[in-house]
Amino acid sequence: MALFSRSPDATWLSPRTRFRRTLRIAFYGAGALVAALSLAPSAALPPTSIGDKVEHVIAYAVLGLLGAASSDRSVVRMILGLAAFGIAIEMLQAFSPGRPPDPLDIVADVAGASLGCGAVILLRRMTSLLIDKDAAGATPCGTRVAGGDAEPISGSPAAASSSPHKRASCVSD
Repeated sequence: MALFSRSPDATWLSPRTRFRRTLRIAFYGAGALVAALSLAPSAALPPTSIGDKVEHVIAYAVLGLLGAASSDRSVVRMILGLAAFGIAIEMLQAFSPGRPPDPLDIVADVAGASLGCGAVILLRRMTSLLIDKDAAGATPCGTRVAGGDAEPISGSPAAASSSPHKRASCVSD
């Protein structure tokens, strides 16, 4: 029982961290479900009214959405990881009765993962603009170099560099 009790000096998780962990658990659960349904024999699957490729796009869009929303890593890495997952699933389908591998399924997987990850990028940009507008420009804005790397906000020696290729990274109206 002592394993589950919290010590008085234990740090509590922020709501954002708990939410991201919940999304990460949902991502792994959805991935397991996609793998199980993709590797099940075709006779065991229920009939659907939408096409096979649409099913792939929807499944991988959900995986891309959950994966990108739950991670701070690059969206490109998430898309490549889901593409590798789709390729592995397609190769394993060769051993499943009635499920021949189809290269077009991989294309649908990548398209769905890109749509899901793109939705996360769009939502992040929309919410950051809403936060900046609600704060009436009071949020700290970092600067970005032309290459896209974020620099420290202010007050640190690294922020004192003066490059002619800097621009503001947030919009205030």
